[in-house]
Amino acid sequence: MSKQINDGGPAFPLLDWTHDGQSQVAQYSTGGMTLRDYFAAKAMQAIVWGWTEGEAKHAANMANESYAFADAMLAARESKPADSTLLAQRDALLEALEEARTTLVVTESNILHAEQADKRWEGVPAKIRQRIKDIDAALASVKGGAS
Repeated sequence: MSKQINDGGPAFPLLDWTHDGQSQVAQYSTGGMTLRDYFAAKAMQAIVWGWTEGEAKHAANMANESYAFADAMLAARESKPADSTLLAQRDALLEALEEARTTLVVTESNILHAEQADKRWEGVPAKIRQRIKDIDAALASVKGGAS
C-alpha cells in the first residue's frame, strides 16, 4: 500500500455555494491546483531560472526536485515548536536580558567615575541609563504577559 501524499489541500479554493433550505451556506470546493502543486511550481520556477541552453534534458529530474521542495515546505508548515520549547526560549531570553541589565548597571557606575576624570565619557552614563530603562520595560512586558 502506497503512502498517502500530503497535497496541502487546494492552493486557491473556489467558493462553492450550497443551499440548506434556510439560507445559503458557503463552502470551499476541493477542485483546482493543490498547494503541493503550487509550491512545486514555485520551486521549479527558481530552478529553471538558472538554466542554460540544453539543460531541458534534465526536466524530469528538476520536476522531481521541485516536488521534493514542495514536500519539504508542506512538512515545515506542520512542524511548530512545542509550547515547552517556546517557554524555554522565553526564559533564556529573560535571563540574558537580566544579565545584560546587571552588566550595564556595573558599567554605568564605572563610567560615572571615569566621566569625572575624562570628558570623553561625558553623556555615556545617560545613554546607558536609557538602555537600562529599555531593558526594564522589555522585562516588565514579557513578565507581565508570562503565564
